[in-house]
Amino acid sequence: MADHEGWYRVAQPDLVAAGLSRNADPKNLRLFGEAIEQPMLVTGADGTRFGPNAAIEFYATGMDTPFTGTRAYWLTAGDQPGLRISSFNELPSGTNYPRQFMQTVELRQRTTYFAALINPNDDNFFGALVSTTPVDQILATPHASTTANAAARLDVVLQGVGEGVPHDVTVALNGLTLGHIAFSSQSKGKMRADLPQGLLLESNTVTLTAQDGDTDISLVDHITITYPHTFAADGNQIMLSARAGAAVQIAEFQETSVRIFDISNENDPKLVSVSTMPDGPRTERNPGHEEPTGIMETTVTNLPQHKGAFAESMCGGVIYYTPDITAKAPKWREVFDDTAAAKQIEALTQLRQEMLQDLIRAAVNEASRRVDDELANQMKSLTGSIPGIPGMKIPGLF
Repeated sequence: MADHEGWYRVAQPDLVAAGLSRNADPKNLRLFGEAIEQPMLVTGADGTRFGPNAAIEFYATGMDTPFTGTRAYWLTAGDQPGLRISSFNELPSGTNYPRQFMQTVELRQRTTYFAALINPNDDNFFGALVSTTPVDQILATPHASTTANAAARLDVVLQGVGEGVPHDVTVALNGLTLGHIAFSSQSKGKMRADLPQGLLLESNTVTLTAQDGDTDISLVDHITITYPHTFAADGNQIMLSARAGAAVQIAEFQETSVRIFDISNENDPKLVSVSTMPDGPRTERNPGHEEPTGIMETTVTNLPQHKGAFAESMCGGVIYYTPDITAKAPKWREVFDDTAAAKQIEALTQLRQEMLQDLIRAAVNEASRRVDDELANQMKSLTGSIPGIPGMKIPGLF
């Protein structure tokens, strides 16, 4: 499971503990993410033996959704070779290297859920609360260039909370006030400011303070700082973009063995297979409500040794399962039909209401009969105690 973007290494003992066979052929190891095979490195293997000193290494990214922050990667030991990362050694000529590149760091916390906000274009998760009490937000900008001609830039985006309330928020960076964000109601307030030379530090404090009283409340959507970054490694690693064919010189590595990976094709997915979900026994008047209509996102199972996945149909209201999402033609089967379940619950609810009505009617009829009998008995008792008059009859009693 990958929870952040970066380079991952998993050793053979950990893979075996997760369910990989000790006899797996290293050339047939295949890595999948989102059902797409990913290239990887296999290191330390001895021929066809994936021994205890072996490992796999690969580039991975996490996810950023309201439901999860991790992405599942699946390792299989199949019967065909897997994709591998190609390598080459070539030293550039010349010494006219660029001195810096533009880097962007972002603070986008998701700690506060704003349920009352009508937000069709984004989720309702935000960061810190901004009020008349100053709130500090910390962003690190390592290896900021002090000689670059390009100016650093700060972007702040806030989300208003109170409907119809004006907002005026002061923005300061490392103690220097940069300006105000003025907006109103539940709109987004934005500010972009070019930063003076020398203001950025290794660790920077952005201070936000509301100025319009106790009702002036907003939430931090995100804060970014874009700045010129020298070609120096941060903690023995660096991620950057460079022009194709250009030579760059990177300093401050603490290791003598340095590897460089090209990840420019990470967003170039290939269609592996097309799966058709099976139809179920239901027959709907609207064909758009049949079981396999409107298949939504796929969710993998939690156990690392499993390859299974679930998918749900949005319109049909059915959950499907396949035991192997990495197969070229996954076999799906219906495991739950929430539309049929809802109809059964509705029918049971209607039956319950009808039974309650029948019981109420029966109880009322029984109570009415008992009252009539009691009244008749009391009238008989009453008339029996009155001296009778010869030939007199009381209608309705006898």
